[in-house]
Formats: sequence, structure tokens, C-alpha cells
Amino acid sequence: MEKKRSGFTLIEILVVVTIISVLSVGGLLLFAQGQRASRDARRRTDVTKIMEALEQNYLYTNAYPNVGDTTCNLVPGLSTFFPSGIPTDPKGVQYSCKNRDNGGNVNTSKFCVYSSLEVLSVGNCNANCVSASGGTSACAFSN
Repeated sequence: MEKKRSGFTLIEILVVVTIISVLSVGGLLLFAQGQRASRDARRRTDVTKIMEALEQNYLYTNAYPNVGDTTCNLVPGLSTFFPSGIPTDPKGVQYSCKNRDNGGNVNTSKFCVYSSLEVLSVGNCNANCVSASGGTSACAFSN
């Protein structure tokens, strides 16, 4: 009489482990892509809020702050519109603000706020006032 063995063969176990590994890697890649897109959405929202605050400031002073090219936390009077602090990039970097034209001259009738994006689809961003480098995409809002 033959004794019946119960259990799985080594090949069956290896196939199952391989399938689980492939599905896990695919899930992690999708999760990472979702996180990048989420950070980009926050960047767009923050940049829009900063630009709206600068527009309100413009209504009172009839000019944008004379800052040249700097980070937004150094723009005079901007903190007035953000009692809890000027928004920062999700990775902790300050957003960039400038009102310098391509020739390097300060122009207080125009202003640009921009940030580097992780995902290359820039949507409603304006690339005309961006000084992005290193192959990064940038989201800019200007007036």
C-alpha cells in the first residue's frame, strides 16, 4: 500500500513566491508614483496660495515686492498673509519667487512663483518665468 504525502513541492512554493514578489514590486512602484503625484499637487496648491497672497499685496501697494530672485520666505510682507507660516515644499525646500526678467533687471509689475515637480506633466504651469535646472520640470505661476 502506498503512503500518500501531503504538502507542496519545491517548484510550487517557488512559483507562488515569485508571483507574490512580482505583485509586491508592482504595488510599491504604483505607491511611489502616487506619492510623487500627491506632493506635486500640494506644490501646485502652495504656489497658487503664494501667488494669491502676492496679488492681494499688489492691490494694496500697486507693485510686487522688489526681491529679484529669491526664496519665497524672504519676500517682505508675505508672512502677513500666512499666520501659520509661508508654505514650504513637501520635502522641506522653500518655493522660489522672482520678479527679475531674462535680462536680469527687476520688474515690480510682474512676479513669478515656481517649484520643481517630480512628475513631468506640468498641466496649467507657465514655463516662461522658470529657471529650472538639472533636468527637473518646474511649475510656475506668473502675472
